[in-house]
Amino acid sequence: MMSAKTIVFCLDASEPSLLDRWMESGDLPCLAALDAMGSSLPVTNLKGFGDGVFWPCANTGVNPAKHGRMYSTVFDPLTYSRIPFRDDGLHAPQFWEVLDAAGLQTATIDTVHGALRPLAHGVQICDWMTHERQEPPRSSPPELAAEMLQRYGDDPLDGDSDAFIIATQDYPELVSRLQRRLVTKASAMVELLDSRDWDVFTCSFAEPHDIGHLCWHLYEPEHPRYDAELVRELGDPVRTIYMAVDCAMAEIAASAGPDVNIVVLAGPGMERLNTFNRSLDQVLWDLESLSSAPAAAGSLSTRGAAKRRLVGLWRAIVPETLRSRLKHIGIVGRHFQKASRNMRQGRRYFAQAHNANAGAVRVNVRGREAHGLVDPGSDFLATVEGIADEFRGIHDHHGEPLVSDIAFPTLEYTGDQIDMLPDMLLIWNRHVDVSNLISPTLGPLSDQSIIPRTGDHTPHGRLWLAGAGVELTTADAGAVPMDLTPTLLDLLGIGMPIQDGRSLLTRHEAASMAIVRTADSPG
Repeated sequence: MMSAKTIVFCLDASEPSLLDRWMESGDLPCLAALDAMGSSLPVTNLKGFGDGVFWPCANTGVNPAKHGRMYSTVFDPLTYSRIPFRDDGLHAPQFWEVLDAAGLQTATIDTVHGALRPLAHGVQICDWMTHERQEPPRSSPPELAAEMLQRYGDDPLDGDSDAFIIATQDYPELVSRLQRRLVTKASAMVELLDSRDWDVFTCSFAEPHDIGHLCWHLYEPEHPRYDAELVRELGDPVRTIYMAVDCAMAEIAASAGPDVNIVVLAGPGMERLNTFNRSLDQVLWDLESLSSAPAAAGSLSTRGAAKRRLVGLWRAIVPETLRSRLKHIGIVGRHFQKASRNMRQGRRYFAQAHNANAGAVRVNVRGREAHGLVDPGSDFLATVEGIADEFRGIHDHHGEPLVSDIAFPTLEYTGDQIDMLPDMLLIWNRHVDVSNLISPTLGPLSDQSIIPRTGDHTPHGRLWLAGAGVELTTADAGAVPMDLTPTLLDLLGIGMPIQDGRSLLTRHEAASMAIVRTADSPG
């Protein structure tokens, strides 16, 4: 039997408050045992960002202005296009790359938003059983992915749980497929663990992410889409999947051998989805139209105003759900994308694609964008402050503000990938009624988008460490995602490259302990 010295479990989008509740109730015995033996700290995501930043920051130890990933698409300031993020878009080494360069044996399986890299001493699999598959399953060495697919099969949800629910509305089958996926992954990981002695074995679980997005309304009785009859048939699907993840962790950990260090990172958490993202660009457009001076006939801004009227008519006539589908289909999709790019070129600011927790705003800056209209410096600052003031004034009929806070990433971070980031993140108030809003400038506003997801990310996470002679420091209140990589490297005695995070590790005299033996494994 082979073993691992350190196991890293990534619980993608697991909500820490639910983990606490279900550890206490006895529903998560593996995590509860690790919690009792080890130490933990709260982790808070970078202000305004979502899942697309949380995990790349954890994997690299640097901020998004350095690693270059914010979301599943990247804005190109030369073409104004939204380009799918690919492996080569990540511009910082991930912790398993650093470990591989130091000669350590590593296995890295489905690490959230992990970029595939050739490894000399280890193995890596990407996009096998993950949330929102970005590319086909692939691996280092290249033949490993094919071997795993042949032996264990592909993701029963084809890498897209949203598409499954949109097509079927079959929530019991969603839960069944997620459970099956967990059993398959646990079996595959146990076999991979036994194939050699590993220094670090990393495994991610996407199931809390899928179930949190799609079944939050079945967890929360106060949710407007709560279905009591379905819950009587199905139970709480969120709790069911969290328990299944805990069982998979226990099975893998029990196979790792004695005296293993176990690191668990969970987050960013989940709560009820409430977003204004789908209406953000129209509101930005309308605000700019009101503030723009009259332009000469035939000018770019005049043509832009005409396009705005056409888009407004399109949005008034064609339902939002149909618009969303058409813009990705054939000639309609190509024309839509081209028109969107052209319209952005003639605007001072516009929405940038982002997670639903916050609306991303990009200013069309001279010298950064190919057709920039806003001068850097005082003109830029006045523009973002003007947008911020407008959104701070929007509220619902109860007086709840639309925006709970605002972040300014390009002013707050530094790095050679800074131009990929939005200039503003409007953090939505999750308690506001987005269907009935009032703007002091624009008057009544409403977002009545029909979205299949009912849960979305919070900034909250949690980090655990259980091992002989080590614990997480409790010197301050918490941690940020970038702290994972320096903490892991410190744990393994590897010199750290330049990091934005810090090691949270505290060492003390080791007492003999076997972490994994405390959790009951299934079977």
